[in-house]
Amino acid sequence: MYKRIFSFILIACTFGIANTKCAKLTKTEAVTITKNFIEKGTSFLKKVSDTPSKKETQQFFEILDEFIDFEVVAQDTLGKVDWNKLNEEQRKNYVAALKDMIVNDYMKRFKEYAEKPLNVEKASPKPSADGIRMMVLSILKDGNRPPVRIEWEVRKNSAGKVVVTDLIIEGISMSSTKNREFRNIRRRGGFKGLMQFLHSRKAI
Repeated sequence: MYKRIFSFILIACTFGIANTKCAKLTKTEAVTITKNFIEKGTSFLKKVSDTPSKKETQQFFEILDEFIDFEVVAQDTLGKVDWNKLNEEQRKNYVAALKDMIVNDYMKRFKEYAEKPLNVEKASPKPSADGIRMMVLSILKDGNRPPVRIEWEVRKNSAGKVVVTDLIIEGISMSSTKNREFRNIRRRGGFKGLMQFLHSRKAI
């Protein structure tokens, strides 16, 4: 399976197909953005109270916007098939609502990481349908408890910017978890029901 994916990528890059997917991502780039993301996020949240103000939440939102490609996250959480069914306005509204909800999740995670040693270990390529992404492994140490594996999915987007697209904690992907949750919500209330749910979880 992986051989076929790699073969397609090689052919596509050689003949100029899918140029936006062939931008090479190095391990150094993946590790660097992960370290910068962790450092900036945790440093900021060390100064924030347990009940962040609206201004502090907005500031953290801006940090996330610097490092995360929310459109990729939106496609992963909704699924390619359902994403392709949306018109441009629906996509725009979905990405905006998802951003607002994700702030809550990442603030909680980074707040936990801010007071504990979190060491970035290494980056490894991850074969995927839209090109090769990198998985950056970090280890969270919490006293005498077993260390926690936290992986960051990193890629280059169509503009060539290195971005984070998923967070995997002990093998559990945030994007995959949201995809299952959102699928159940859509099954009951459709896309409208999902948007209502996202708005109810808005952080700012």
